[in-house]
Amino acid sequence: MNDDDAADEIDDFFILDIRKPLDYCAGHIAGAVNILFEEVAKPENLARLPMDMPILVVCYTGHTASQINSILNLLGYNAWTLRFGMTSWREVTPTKVSSPSDSQDIFGADLPMQTCE
Repeated sequence: MNDDDAADEIDDFFILDIRKPLDYCAGHIAGAVNILFEEVAKPENLARLPMDMPILVVCYTGHTASQINSILNLLGYNAWTLRFGMTSWREVTPTKVSSPSDSQDIFGADLPMQTCE
């Protein structure tokens, strides 16, 4: 679906990646702006965010992005969370389960990513 009146394509969003810079540089959605979770609500960073388009907040799994999403919505922004974060975007994400020595792979959509030069 590509509706000019709906935010239904990734290009319809301002993408805000709130992960650590090292992880952002290892792979992020093209065009994403990296602002750390704890830095988003600072006035100088809020000034970087558009009020006239939806903001897609991206983190590792979607949990932290949901917190920023709530804050931004309370401040009048049109914010959304990427469901399951970058685990849904990447091809595969190894994840620890039940103990530090046990892990499983979480498979995502294998969508294109950019790295920092």
